[in-house]
Amino acid sequence: GIAVIFNAPIGGFLYMLEEVTVGAWAPELTLRAFICTALACLFNRALLNLCGTRVTEFLIFISGDRSTIYWDWQDLPCVVLLAALLGAFSALYTQALAGMWSFRKRL
Repeated sequence: GIAVIFNAPIGGFLYMLEEVTVGAWAPELTLRAFICTALACLFNRALLNLCGTRVTEFLIFISGDRSTIYWDWQDLPCVVLLAALLGAFSALYTQALAGMWSFRKRL
């Protein structure tokens, strides 16, 4: 997914290697994973060409006139609350993963 979004098969492959080196990884899967990543990027490029769109249309940023977009101090409490909620959910998710990992290790 990361490789397809950024249209970077090598970067996606390196990210995949970073993620899988934490656990057990069979060396024969490395070439297969690289080929699948490259094919996903090529397929993504073909679909974008078929639809007549570019990858840059999916980027989340605003170019051009920014004078109509602004934030105010009253937006700050909402952002802080959202950050606190996401941090709490992240901590719960991490605890759940650690619990599942220790449970699977006992099996």
